Amino acid sequence: MVDVRSAPVSLADAADTGAFLCRRPLSRVPGRRPDRRIARGSLGDPPADLACRRNPDPGGPPLSASSAPDTEESESGGLTRRARQKAETRARLLDAARVVFAEGSVVTTPLDAIAKRAGVSKATLFFHFADRRALLQALSQELYVVGYRILDSADRSTVRKFLTSYLSVQDDPRVRLLWRVGDVLTADGAPLPGAAYGYAVHEMQARMDEMGIPPSHAGPVAGVVAPALLLMARRVAFDGLGQEEHDRFLDQVEALVHHALVASRAEADGN
Repeated sequence: MVDVRSAPVSLADAADTGAFLCRRPLSRVPGRRPDRRIARGSLGDPPADLACRRNPDPGGPPLSASSAPDTEESESGGLTRRARQKAETRARLLDAARVVFAEGSVVTTPLDAIAKRAGVSKATLFFHFADRRALLQALSQELYVVGYRILDSADRSTVRKFLTSYLSVQDDPRVRLLWRVGDVLTADGAPLPGAAYGYAVHEMQARMDEMGIPPSHAGPVAGVVAPALLLMARRVAFDGLGQEEHDRFLDQVEALVHHALVASRAEADGN
């Protein structure tokens, strides 16, 4: 088992680290006490009688915005006034959660503070989000979108520029919060979301394809670089990363890519 407190960031050890990353979350951060997991019935869950007030059938699931259909449309095909108001309230709650959680603990900060900042009652918050975990899941999706939008507008024309842009994005306060929320959501040992790993692999393969490196050589390189990149990204988000270590990592990746390019050309010439 890899100890994430001293997890390697060199490419030499990245393959083993990558296998670990795909199985377990990185829930412990050097020098920082991790947020506790959210268990059912923990602080922040709705009052026991709230579900009965929302749902006339005590034996059925509580009604909420996440379980109710969101297909309220007017005869003209647009959203009804009620549907627009629900969407606006939900957006205000997510904006408030982003601000409040950025200033305090993702686990122990009272949900009342979020409702108050959004200008709604706590019952309204629980109508839109069944519990704290549901709120965090929705917030993580919003923050993922923000992070990838920033990357979409960044220069990713070469391997080095892609890596530089990816690491730079991790310093954004919203992406830092995404890491913290992700730690809590994966605290029960669930597998890490594959989106970040898949994105890194895809971008690395795309850049190498533009260099003429075939998938047979690009795939193994991307599979090694992607988990190492996620480790470095985490370092940026939580601890910061020195320029020397940053540049050394980029140099290591470029050397690995160059080796794959030379090997693929030699293989083509041999055939």
